[in-house]
Amino acid sequence: MRLIQRYLFRQLLGHTLVATAALTGVAVLTASLSALDILVNDRQSPVIFAEVTLLATPQIIAMILPLAICVAGLVGLNRLHTEQEIVICFAGGMSRWRVAAPAIRLAAFVAVANLILNLWVQPLCFREMRTVLMGVKADIATTMIRPGEFTHPGPGLTVFAQSMDENGDIKNLFIDKANDKGGSTTYMAAEARIAKRNGAPVMILHDGSIQQFSKAGVLNVLSFDENIQDLRPFLAIESQVLYHPSDRYLHELFFPDLRGSWERANLKKLYSEGNGRLAAPLYAHDIAHIANPFQPNLNGTTLVNGKTVPVMQQGGGLLKLGETPIGPTLDFHHYFLGADNTGRDVMTLLLYGGRASLQIGIASAVICCVVATIVALVAGFYGGLTDTILSRIMDIIWAFPVILLAICISTELLTHSNGMRVGPFVINASSLWVPTYIIAGIYVPYVYRPVRGQVLSVVNKEFVEAAIAQGASNFRLIFSEILPNVVSTVIVLLPLMVATNMLTESALSFLSVGVQPPSVSWGTIINDGQDLLYTRPWVSLAPGIMIVLTVLALNVLGDGVRDALDPRAKLRVE
Repeated sequence: MRLIQRYLFRQLLGHTLVATAALTGVAVLTASLSALDILVNDRQSPVIFAEVTLLATPQIIAMILPLAICVAGLVGLNRLHTEQEIVICFAGGMSRWRVAAPAIRLAAFVAVANLILNLWVQPLCFREMRTVLMGVKADIATTMIRPGEFTHPGPGLTVFAQSMDENGDIKNLFIDKANDKGGSTTYMAAEARIAKRNGAPVMILHDGSIQQFSKAGVLNVLSFDENIQDLRPFLAIESQVLYHPSDRYLHELFFPDLRGSWERANLKKLYSEGNGRLAAPLYAHDIAHIANPFQPNLNGTTLVNGKTVPVMQQGGGLLKLGETPIGPTLDFHHYFLGADNTGRDVMTLLLYGGRASLQIGIASAVICCVVATIVALVAGFYGGLTDTILSRIMDIIWAFPVILLAICISTELLTHSNGMRVGPFVINASSLWVPTYIIAGIYVPYVYRPVRGQVLSVVNKEFVEAAIAQGASNFRLIFSEILPNVVSTVIVLLPLMVATNMLTESALSFLSVGVQPPSVSWGTIINDGQDLLYTRPWVSLAPGIMIVLTVLALNVLGDGVRDALDPRAKLRVE
């Protein structure tokens, strides 16, 4: 690389490292908050808590790297333009390819680093995390006793303890074990303690009773001062760690050992994980490929740190009223960004919502630019009364506030339960084409004005008069002579209109007059997350961040297209 290319590379690399460190810090903090139950409920040491959090860091970095390089590219490009360094590069004879080469090299390095993290580092860390969590699960006291809560550590087993101090002394213990023959045995003790006898886990009960209820309905009660119970029949502790698909290396995913029953039953899951691993960071299809992402999942469960937890969790506070959706797990396959207030996966909704927002933004921008260009060509070419009428119609639409006009039209169209008829076509009220046509229509004047100005400046040029002298028809003059000379303006406006239309769609959807259920967009997700801002802020923050990044990227693209297609806008150094 040349000296100036190395300088550009260092600038981008510095911004990438800073963005990666900042975003990783926020994500690790979020992950540590979701893993606090290891300290609170499982009563493990801070060392175990820190170990589990750090072992999840490689997966977080792999997710953040593409976003970090996007942020670094935007910041670096803005700095190059602001400090006129890009002008110096071009003045030194550098081509566009040579200027872009450092960014391409950095992107290639990031892609390779991402694959290394996904193929080798992440499985290694997940294996170690699985071993640590297995050790936590093997802790008898943690598995059986949660003070003030009923636990079910084994089939047919219910345990309750009022309290448990730091020394492991248990107060007011209740254990109920269902028998295979239909009866049950209940152990109650004022005090208890878990210990080991001859290497086996036992529970020493003091001042209690044993109540045995037979299948015939006979109740037998036995009081005791001390009773020792072997815990092995009560608990089924796994002696071997079972690695999940995310814990396995690439060769273990594509060529699993089919002698194991679990591998034979989950062969498709292993192949899916392998494909998703190789396609990282292009994992959208792997995440979004589910049967129905919009169906509520209020009674569902998911895996967090190897444990099955409900998607809708019991509310906080002393009274523990209401339900709160699960927060971010930072696991791509289990509620990566948490759930919304109906138990749906926020990450999946984010992907489907982004697809809807981009579809509406791009389609409405194309329709808007095509209609505005045709109207501007007719008005500018014919002039006179035609130009006056068309311009006044555009001025009337221009005079209305954009959002207010869109709300009025949307409200009117959405009241038609049988759909909206456009010629021979009937558009359902919940169709994405309704906000597409509305947004396209209200922004036609914004494209019409600059294009009409270009048409008026071209229509009297010498090459147009030469075509008229050769007997060219009006149709040929408009589409063969004038249109090619104004299309660059339309192309420049297109990405800017996509960004503007996406913002408008998000605003309308946030106000419930844009995208309608069952479809979702980034605006509807923000609206759904209003009530969760204090408990689960990522439901609203994630789509908001995606809107900001997408709009910034489209504006940078528009500036680049303008520089490429409009030479008069460039700063040339002779």
